[in-house]
Amino acid sequence: MSGALRPGSAISHYRVISPLGSGGMGEVYMAQDETLERAVALKVLPPDLTKNEERVRRFVQEAKSASSLNHPHIVTIYEIGQAAPRTADSAAEEKSAPLHFIAMELITGETLKQKIHEEKTHLRTLVMYLAQAAEGLAKAHSAGIVHRDLKPENIMINRDGYAKVLDFGLAKLTEEKESSEDLTADLTSSPTRDQTREGAILGTVGYMSPEQVHGKAADHRSDIFSFGCILYEAATRRKPFPAGSPVEIMHKILHDKPAPVEEVNPEVPVALRRVIRRCLAKSPDQRFQSMKDLALELSEIAEEYGQPSTSSEEARSLSGVTGQALADGRRRGPVLRIGIAAATVVVSLAGAVLGIYGLRQHPAARADTAVPFQNMRMEPLTSRGNVETAALSPDGRYLANVLKEAGEYSLWVRQVATGSDVQIVPPLPTPFRGLSFSPDENYVYYVNQETGGPGYSVLYQVPVLGGTARKILFDVDTAVTFSPDGKKFALMRGYPATGESALVVANADGSGEKKISVLKAPAEFAYVSPSWSTDGKRIVAAARTSAKENLLEMVAVDPDGGKLVPFGGSRWFSMSALAWVQDGSGVVVTAAEEKGGLFEQVWLVSYPGGEARRITNDLNQYAGISITADSGTLATTQENHVLNVWVSSRGDAAGAKQVTFGSGKDDAITGVEAGPGDSVFFTAVQNNGLYVGSLGANGEGRTRLTPVPGLNSRPSTSRDGKVVAFQSLRDDRIPHIWKMDPDGGNPVQITRGAGERLEDVSPDGRWVIHGSRKDAGLYKVSISGGTPVKLAETTMEGAQFSPDGRWIAYTSYLQGPDRLLRSLVVIPSEGGKPVHTFPHPDGFGLRWAPKGDALTYFRDVAGVSNLWSQPLDGGPPKQITDFKDGVISSYDWSADGKRIYLSRGSETRDVVLIRDFK
Repeated sequence: MSGALRPGSAISHYRVISPLGSGGMGEVYMAQDETLERAVALKVLPPDLTKNEERVRRFVQEAKSASSLNHPHIVTIYEIGQAAPRTADSAAEEKSAPLHFIAMELITGETLKQKIHEEKTHLRTLVMYLAQAAEGLAKAHSAGIVHRDLKPENIMINRDGYAKVLDFGLAKLTEEKESSEDLTADLTSSPTRDQTREGAILGTVGYMSPEQVHGKAADHRSDIFSFGCILYEAATRRKPFPAGSPVEIMHKILHDKPAPVEEVNPEVPVALRRVIRRCLAKSPDQRFQSMKDLALELSEIAEEYGQPSTSSEEARSLSGVTGQALADGRRRGPVLRIGIAAATVVVSLAGAVLGIYGLRQHPAARADTAVPFQNMRMEPLTSRGNVETAALSPDGRYLANVLKEAGEYSLWVRQVATGSDVQIVPPLPTPFRGLSFSPDENYVYYVNQETGGPGYSVLYQVPVLGGTARKILFDVDTAVTFSPDGKKFALMRGYPATGESALVVANADGSGEKKISVLKAPAEFAYVSPSWSTDGKRIVAAARTSAKENLLEMVAVDPDGGKLVPFGGSRWFSMSALAWVQDGSGVVVTAAEEKGGLFEQVWLVSYPGGEARRITNDLNQYAGISITADSGTLATTQENHVLNVWVSSRGDAAGAKQVTFGSGKDDAITGVEAGPGDSVFFTAVQNNGLYVGSLGANGEGRTRLTPVPGLNSRPSTSRDGKVVAFQSLRDDRIPHIWKMDPDGGNPVQITRGAGERLEDVSPDGRWVIHGSRKDAGLYKVSISGGTPVKLAETTMEGAQFSPDGRWIAYTSYLQGPDRLLRSLVVIPSEGGKPVHTFPHPDGFGLRWAPKGDALTYFRDVAGVSNLWSQPLDGGPPKQITDFKDGVISSYDWSADGKRIYLSRGSETRDVVLIRDFK
């Protein structure tokens, strides 16, 4: 390195720690961001290269290209700037010329090149890494960005096992064309796009596409060719076009085919060979046409690696894999209040997942309406990936949105037309649970926990452009919806002590609250924000009105008399939001269809007929709805979750190793349970459903144990692993508990009640404890079935047997001096009064420590999940792990206490606008 900077020197607010490396596009240093107190990678363009205007242009282009992307598998760009360096002993800038720099995410790990050639990483693992990288590139391509310099050195694998695509230094924005027969033709220059002209040969020799070698303009399929070169190298440990000089290499790229993969490495799966051949086609039209399809193929190959192939599998087209699934089984932060805990006890299996994608037609949709909304337009409004919830103002000018940063939540208002943002509520440690605008658009209403409170949520009012927030109403479980005149609002509230849920109406100042409609368990209102019609005559809500089914239906409630009338024939597996359209002719919902399992899309349901038509029909999960007053635009969020299995052999984060490498589609692992020996049972997503499977502690031997498609989850096993219980939702659409052998054989239904949620199997395999939809109690039933026995009356969640089977721990709400308090409770396994209670405001995933002397759980601090321990002797909670990033979905201890199995990963969420959707 030429050494543009020295350790101890500074540039802007970055203090240089040490050099990391150098390349054609600049030098890279480890540095400390002294403003935000975090380590970064600082890339600078050395002074001797700044005279080259093209190099400077490409350097800036890299920053602009990469900083516009937000994805777990793309390096994060923090800042681009230009400043003069300062010496270690001088605060003043030196007379040397300013340096261009990019501050980016510091990735600790190895390059893919090192993984391939130095560490000799197993091919299955390499394919998993490359599937992740392909996901990141698919995100870039969807934003119109082509990398143009893909090679193993530009893919890093961090210490947590995540692939990160680096160096968009040769990236260019592809020009969108309405139609084009030749996508590799020269791109017309645009004053808003800085493009590389045709005739310029850019890239790394050995990984260039034929069109790059020719100096022609290249689109995203050029990246697919380069990616094929990397795949070939991963499979064979050699480059596809070896030669003695760059000219010879380029000649081979244009005219020769690589040596067949099977001749170099006969162990490469047939499916992967086909993928490589297709990527390396000379003509762009013969390659994969999207990086997304390639990512799907690689994920499936990685999952099925080592499994016997059938003739049908060999014959099927490798380009036809579609259907994307995501799941997140973690409880995201503290519950809203005991009402939401009650809803969890009442056991919708949809509560086990946050988001899954699907492509199925609703039974109520008619063939003649299969392609409605032909003028509909969809556009992204945010791109940071950290939007928790959002609401669009009635006139469409403002978007209120909650951002999650460093584990805290802040409320912002964005001016939609200009993109300018104003923070109106500073960061809080607790999540916001609902946003809405007042009809006059002067105020934003939000729901959050009372500062210093025990978990109850409060409705607040804050001026739309900032000011002092004012408390309006205590104990609010959803966002509010206003009457047309703005004088009243409605909300949902749970009363777990009585097993009731109610639609409540109050005056706009919070006075005069009144229950206008009440349902008693097993019937219940769902904790979905209601919507008041524009004529003021009805409030639409979501409810479960049948004791025999676990499905939701929309109901219209008279705001004066409280009469509840279901409308339409559509019933839904899950629902996250609903809103009336302006003329009262229908309701827009984000919901998963009755027979479709877990997949939430945006629908328009007519009123009063109930005909359901899709607004969206794609590979995304949607949540939340707000609509402008003229019903011309709606806002919703798209969610993405990536979850994999990690194993810690030392009981801490430093010893944790990732053993599965799904990229967030049809392979997300939402739950883990320690099995016999070094095996792990898990819940995963596939084919529009959930299945229970098993794998080894090293990630090998992944096996499905329950049918696909289906909705099977929450595996739990006896200490010897001979009995495996699981929760299943089948044709009756009611969750029940089943048992099976460890290999998936001999499935038998155990419970047949109104709906049960599996909690745990006793260590000796004789008993199962579960929650019930009929009330908020805890029950015990024989593993052979029979009549359940109630052990506890109180609302609870996460019940677990102690290792010796003598005790049961669970989370409950106990009466405090003036309100119910969320607590850890330990009772005898035969039932009885609590023997231990501990405060437990913000933890989830309750387990017993292996020795039975403590309870463990995970909690989020500064946006990162870690495990904590609560000693039974009453000592203070202690942090067990020290992960620096990522969220935990679930975890379990091995029987001997030597390993911790975790499902953990990342989550992103952004807002999109849908215009002309009617």
